[in-house]
This record gives sequence, structure tokens and C-alpha cells, in this order.
Amino acid sequence: MDSENGRGAYRGLLVDWGGVLTTSPFASFRSFCELEGLEPDTIGRR
Repeated sequence: MDSENGRGAYRGLLVDWGGVLTTSPFASFRSFCELEGLEPDTIGRR
């Protein structure tokens, strides 16, 4: 499906939270937090 700007349009987002298709995103979240000086579970906390 094309949009007016010719880039197309996304119809959905597939997220592999469990790491079955890709590596788990939670390891990346922890690494990001540690690099930024945050608690490792900052992103996962509610």
C-alpha cells in the first residue's frame, strides 16, 4: 500500500517479546539502562 509520500504505510508491528524469532529485547533494554547509568530494570518496571 503506497502513501502520498511514496514511502508506503505500516499496517502493524510484530514484537518478539519471548525471543523465539530473535534475541529477547529485554537484554537490550538492560544494556541500554546500564550504559545510561540507570537501574537495569528501569524500562521493564511499571
